Amino acid sequence: MAKSSALSKEDVATLIRQRIDASIIGTDSMLAKGRLHAARYYAGQEPRPMHNGNNSFVSRDVFDAVESRKAALLETFTGNVRPIRFAPQNDADVQEATQATLYTDYAVFRQNKGFQIMHDVIHDGLMARVGLVQVWWQKDVQTVPYVLRDLDPNAAGLKIQELSRTANISDAEVKTDPDTELVTVSYNQQEDNSRASIEPVPPEEFGISSRAISMDTADIVYRRQMKTKADLLEDGYDKEALDEIQEFTDDFLAYDPEVSERFFSVETGIADQTSQDQGLKKISVFDCYGRFDGDGNGQQDLWHVVLAGTATVLKMEKVSRHPFHAYVPMRVPHRFYGDCFASHVAPIQMVKTLLTRTVVDHSLITNNPRYQVMRGALVNPRELIENRIGGIVNVTRPDALAPLPQPSLNPYVFQTINAMDANKEAITGTTDLSQGINKDVISSQNSSDLVSQMASMGQTRAKMMARNFSDFLSELFVAVYQLIIENEQQQKVIDVCGTYVSVDPSSWKSRRDVSVTLAIGYGERDKETQQLFQMDQFLSSQPGMSPIYTVTERFNAWKRMLENQGVYDVSNYLKNPATIPPPQPSAEQQQQADLAEREMQVKEQLAENQALKVNSDAQIKAAQTQGKMQTVQAGQALKEQQANLRVLQFQHQVGLDAAEVALQHRAHDIAAQAKPVAVQPKD
Repeated sequence: MAKSSALSKEDVATLIRQRIDASIIGTDSMLAKGRLHAARYYAGQEPRPMHNGNNSFVSRDVFDAVESRKAALLETFTGNVRPIRFAPQNDADVQEATQATLYTDYAVFRQNKGFQIMHDVIHDGLMARVGLVQVWWQKDVQTVPYVLRDLDPNAAGLKIQELSRTANISDAEVKTDPDTELVTVSYNQQEDNSRASIEPVPPEEFGISSRAISMDTADIVYRRQMKTKADLLEDGYDKEALDEIQEFTDDFLAYDPEVSERFFSVETGIADQTSQDQGLKKISVFDCYGRFDGDGNGQQDLWHVVLAGTATVLKMEKVSRHPFHAYVPMRVPHRFYGDCFASHVAPIQMVKTLLTRTVVDHSLITNNPRYQVMRGALVNPRELIENRIGGIVNVTRPDALAPLPQPSLNPYVFQTINAMDANKEAITGTTDLSQGINKDVISSQNSSDLVSQMASMGQTRAKMMARNFSDFLSELFVAVYQLIIENEQQQKVIDVCGTYVSVDPSSWKSRRDVSVTLAIGYGERDKETQQLFQMDQFLSSQPGMSPIYTVTERFNAWKRMLENQGVYDVSNYLKNPATIPPPQPSAEQQQQADLAEREMQVKEQLAENQALKVNSDAQIKAAQTQGKMQTVQAGQALKEQQANLRVLQFQHQVGLDAAEVALQHRAHDIAAQAKPVAVQPKD
């Protein structure tokens, strides 16, 4: 199969323009007309009086229903409650999941106006079928000048060395005062305040392909805005490409009926948007995300295209996701746009308005009836027209005045009004019990529980809308988290409930496991807190539960109870058992422990001394035994030496005796030689 060629910018502009023209947008669409109709009923402009001079009362049922539901949802998700938590994936992931929860919550509610964003999204969802936000990474790098004056030369040298090792320092300059020899160091430092930015999208600026089921599967989703060339330059677009744009027009969004209706009560008319200054001329800019084969690889990839006017492509890049997230309170299966909450209440407002006007007009006519007057019978007609209380009307004959017959009020009018109120409660799911009555004032048995059950049953539909909003919040928090780990490159320290927490988003990992805490019913948080309290009392009173229900588990239960009441700085009231050192004894216990320790040391010393004595005695006995053995061995050796000596003496004596005998023999021989003896011959 041959590979298709990549699309040129002209082809992309033509494709995007065709999809925009075929999408759901425009003041003439049924969707825009429905939004305008709901806005007029919400503002109390409809229904209008049938005739000039008629009573202009308008029942504000749409306003009441929308504001009641909006207040319930906002209280659920922002009333001192942190609804979104990133669930840890394992034991080692607990700390990182906690950091992700804290920092993402910080980015939504502190770096952005989280409450106002949720307010606008819920309002648009109830009034315009869908509430939308756009989430993107807003780069904000600013150059801040710093000047350090009157520094010691040594301190200045150390500071200059420090600045030379810092990457975001520029234009460093050193000046020395010749008189004082003090140094002034000036430099510019770039501070990165980039963040995840969240902005509600007005309904008239958003467009989606016709018959789309969801934004993820739509052929195109986009936001149209009117911007000047200066705005586009600030957004970072190329100046040469902007110079080629010739389709500057007036701000057509300013003339949009929905925008005009929004500002109807605060301005006298449509502001003049025309200007002779070319720098203030505006052009329609479409921030589009569509699926098509842009690079010729044969795959339908998601592309981000910024189209200025009808033919100028300012930006074209392949992306992995679009930045829009939608809240649909009343979902319709297999359709992106849900049902309109306000439009369901509008007919009730119309009927109640007409019936109430009838009652008021009838009362006015009854108190101020119309008269038939005989010609010429009134002395001064002004006296009748003024209708002063107690005023006198001068007539010339008694039958000069007669009230015109006035039909009585239909008795079913008030029943019909009550029926409309009941119908509104059935449609909206918001009852009078859930709005104004306090169950604590009921003193009869079981009456409080009965009121609580009826109020909770009336909020079943509110729970459905709340769960749809929780899905929207989950997607929003995941998107913010993803932007943080993709773009945040530095460690930050944030203030959470009075405690400074250090977070390092650059080391986080991708996650989508989000848990939502949802408790919207009549006192459901109080019920959960009471259940946890009863569980704690029961488990702590059971003697056999102490090994498995320790102080750590009890701390977790009380922490959850405090969080249900909106108290998140739990550390100010309860200490985590993991951070508590071992309990220290009292002074008396410490004294007794010291005495026992000294007694133990004495006993150990005595035992050690006894052991030393035993060891010494053994060594003495061994030495004595060894001495005795050495004495015996020495005696034996002495005896052997004495015996050997005697033998030697004997041998010496024998030798002496032998020598003496030999000497005697020799002397005898010598003597014999000196004196010869005659030898007589034998016979």
